[in-house]
Amino acid sequence: MIKNERQFRITKTQRNKFAQALNEILAPENKQPQIHPLLQKAQEDALKSQLIELEEQIKEYEELKTGKTKLEIKSLEDLPNLLIKARIAAGLTQKDLAIRLGLKEQQIQRYEATEFASMNFSKLIQIIKIIGLTVPEQLLFSLTKIGNQQNNTNLTA
Repeated sequence: MIKNERQFRITKTQRNKFAQALNEILAPENKQPQIHPLLQKAQEDALKSQLIELEEQIKEYEELKTGKTKLEIKSLEDLPNLLIKARIAAGLTQKDLAIRLGLKEQQIQRYEATEFASMNFSKLIQIIKIIGLTVPEQLLFSLTKIGNQQNNTNLTA
């Protein structure tokens, strides 16, 4: 998943390189009779597969940036990726979110890279409010329960 503009630019560059490589392989003048047809087919399929994956990531990021993508949280396991998608859909960069939380941009990058594993509960709630993510009551209850456990662990440590 593309998480920021830098990754977006890199992914677009990679997509262009894969497209160019695929075009070169498919060009009749570049056919190499000494390469077994199955190997050529495998190369084509690998490039096509990678190209499709990169294009899907680019499309998803561009759609998120429009802010029109409907985001739904169905389980707690969805939460890390959904937080990132909601940030992008809200038009916030990692730097924007960091400023609003009083953190450094690198901290947001670490949170997102680790799927918010080291984030405390209060920061999680702050992020949910800032990005305007609607969390169903049932999941909010689960999050609160996790937060209370986290607080109890901090008190006994």
